[in-house]
Amino acid sequence: MGENLDNSAMVTMELEDTSKECGPTRREQLSSCVAKHGRAAAVCLGLLCLLLLATVISLVAPGDVKRTENKRCYGAQERETYFYNLYRERELFHSIYNNLINERHQLQTSLNNLTEERNQLQTSYNNMTQEKNQLQAEIERLRGTITELTSQICPDGWTKFSSSCYFISSESKNWEESRQDCLRRGADLMIINSREEQSFLNKFSDTLWIGLSDQETEGEWRWVDGSGLNYRYWAKGQPDDYGGEDCGEVRPTRDGWNDFPCSESLQWICEKKTCSGV
Repeated sequence: MGENLDNSAMVTMELEDTSKECGPTRREQLSSCVAKHGRAAAVCLGLLCLLLLATVISLVAPGDVKRTENKRCYGAQERETYFYNLYRERELFHSIYNNLINERHQLQTSLNNLTEERNQLQTSYNNMTQEKNQLQAEIERLRGTITELTSQICPDGWTKFSSSCYFISSESKNWEESRQDCLRRGADLMIINSREEQSFLNKFSDTLWIGLSDQETEGEWRWVDGSGLNYRYWAKGQPDDYGGEDCGEVRPTRDGWNDFPCSESLQWICEKKTCSGV
């Protein structure tokens, strides 16, 4: 066993000596070999990284590209929809604008027509106003003429109706005295021959002597001119000749003619025909 140990030590020493003798050349070879294998390893590592990156890109990129394309497509559609909506709104506003323009033209035409009609109406109104003023002036002139003619036809204090002038007394007398007053005035007690004359007389509220009596023949009533009764307006139940009633009175506010005692005092109404008979 001791012999074996001595042999091993000797081999080891030889190897060490050999190593010392050949040391520098071997280290260089080892270094060169390590450098070469290091570069190869680096190249391999780089290739592996590139391969891994390509794999990752092949797995990830298609989804991103698709999403990007989808985004681009979606953005294009959205823009297309947006511009289409803008176009439609523009067309709508353009249509509304045209309608407003047409309505404005129609309103302007209506306004022009109304203005023309108003001007025509104003002209007609001015003409009618002028005519009215002329007619009013003519009426006033005719009234003045009528007043002047009436004053010439009927004396002051007399009233003109139809073709006669009428005078109502302010005092009271019997029938005969009343007639004498009318005769002095160039007239006589009133004779009533029509409904129109009776209506005229009904405007007065006083009870008046009229030119009616049956003094000559009882029950035969005649007017002061001798004519008979062509028109009658006796009150109900009249004449009744109650207590010698032989003269006629008119009661405008009551019911018509009435026979009354000639001696009683009443106001009277005189009638005078106009000279022209109109």
